Amino acid sequence: MPSLLRKMEQEMGEKPSKIYRKVNETIPCDNAKMQLRKFGFRSNVEVSEYLDDIRQLFSQLDNKKYNDLLLEFCTSWNKEFANYFRKFIHKDVQRIGLWVIKKHGLTSATKNRAESINALLKRFVDWKESPVDTMILALEGISASFYSEILRGRYVRGNYHLHQDFTSLYDLEKDCPFLPEVRHEEEIFKSLKDAVGKATEIVIS
Repeated sequence: MPSLLRKMEQEMGEKPSKIYRKVNETIPCDNAKMQLRKFGFRSNVEVSEYLDDIRQLFSQLDNKKYNDLLLEFCTSWNKEFANYFRKFIHKDVQRIGLWVIKKHGLTSATKNRAESINALLKRFVDWKESPVDTMILALEGISASFYSEILRGRYVRGNYHLHQDFTSLYDLEKDCPFLPEVRHEEEIFKSLKDAVGKATEIVIS
């Protein structure tokens, strides 16, 4: 994957780098890390301490504890960074603070890919070459399966269900929805790998 991205970047010029940078700027810890570097922080240890402080802030159990801890940190933080945090990151606290997301059954916020996608990408590593179109089809299959889980959940089918406050919005008999099959990532990957293998045999023969 990294080599593929580098190749794409070379062919497309600077656009991918700008896109990746913009994506990172929407993630509090990544954005803070870039800003710390801009403010002259060169020590990885020092940068890590600031990032740990931010994680600790967003892990507080309520808004008051968050504000009390923020006040404490701001007295010891670099002044430029403290001003930056209050202006650009503090505004998101009511969106990603632990006391907010736990109301929705979440225990942490992360930018990590879903494990099913990770598992799929790891399996591509076993191939000497991973055709781009095959990778796209595999990821499209994963996305379609996720969508199917969501659609089924609307009608109390499958492993995921809507919160009871929203179940009245959907009626299985009235809507008569088409509920696609949910496919496991192992099945998606195997079917694609088998198809590529058969196509290769035909070309060779």
